[in-house]
Amino acid sequence: MSILERPDSVATDAALASAHVAAVAPAVAGSLVEVDWLSPEPKLWVGSRGGEFAGMVEFSNGHFLATDRIGASLGAHPTLDLAKQRVAAPPHVVRSVLAQAAVVAGVIASAVALMSLSLVTL
Repeated sequence: MSILERPDSVATDAALASAHVAAVAPAVAGSLVEVDWLSPEPKLWVGSRGGEFAGMVEFSNGHFLATDRIGASLGAHPTLDLAKQRVAAPPHVVRSVLAQAAVVAGVIASAVALMSLSLVTL
């Protein structure tokens, strides 16, 4: 069956992909757990979420330096509360949804390109 006989396949693929992204996003966002904080030594606060390392805050040179769960810098903050809020914020959720949307868009674009090539006669 050629693409001319099934013109709705791209629209169907796009609808299914969009439904998948929409279904995954709430599940990821709903799994957020509050961060618990401990201070194992002066000027250092370690956060955990659901028993796993969430990040830390260190006071240095008049600023509260925040890092995430993989050690990436989350910037310097003027107060401890702001630094803790930054660690507790879930930037990975946004990246996850955007990454899935990018994959879906890539798959759809590839499908359209392949279908266009199938219409070319040699």
